Amino acid sequence: MSKELVIPDYMKGMLAESSVPSTDSMDTGGSSVPRISLKGKIFRFKDGGEEVEKVKEDLDVIIVGMMPEAGTAKTFYAGEYNPDSADPPDCSSSSGVTPDSWVSNPISQNCATCPNNKFGSAISMAGKKSKACRDSKRLYLVKAKELKDEKPATWLLNVTVSSLKPFTLYGRELANQGIPTPSVVITRLNFDDDTSYPKLTFEAMGVVNEEMAKLSVGIAEKKEWDFSSSNNKGLPAPQSRQALPETTPDKTPDASETPQTTKDVDSILQDW
Repeated sequence: MSKELVIPDYMKGMLAESSVPSTDSMDTGGSSVPRISLKGKIFRFKDGGEEVEKVKEDLDVIIVGMMPEAGTAKTFYAGEYNPDSADPPDCSSSSGVTPDSWVSNPISQNCATCPNNKFGSAISMAGKKSKACRDSKRLYLVKAKELKDEKPATWLLNVTVSSLKPFTLYGRELANQGIPTPSVVITRLNFDDDTSYPKLTFEAMGVVNEEMAKLSVGIAEKKEWDFSSSNNKGLPAPQSRQALPETTPDKTPDASETPQTTKDVDSILQDW
């Protein structure tokens, strides 16, 4: 623990008119983003690492944001994942193009050329070739019932590999009906009964009213979750992380080096 500090009066006056960096600018955004985990086919709302709410039935939400808006995000775990560990991924890309700023030792500076982003870099639980770095879409949601609030809470939900196809089909369904954005639609989230893992389903329940539309569109336009914006701080790092092992960029792993996926990566991402 640091020594307790007291700022002398003369220093307060000196700094009052100064443009030196403030302690606020030391904030790297390391706090945990409020998110929804799907562990056990239950919508688990987590804030600051603590579970604050569980929803077992349908969940009606408004999709106010997506990252990336085109394509998919990337997430990579090196080695076997420990479900009891709070460690985040070893590498992550919100854009799906380059690693996030908090990744201290990326394997590649470009997701397209990363060996972990190639099919065959891992083996799925079904014994088929897959990618060690998994695709996902990061959704930012507001509970429909809270949209009447002046500033409703925004939650992050990872739509992982198993749910990407139904999510894409849902987007096409809305587009075919002339809906330009999901931010004006009440979307019901549920789980596919035919899978043992958390595979999401998406259903349109209706268009929001005028008052709700003003709020949801306003939230969507602000994009407060987009840390790549010049109006925001750097992309937040998870609360704890481990550095990647030293690896030569763009080196193609041989069979002995190929990561073998031993856990359900979809479940890992949803619980992160």
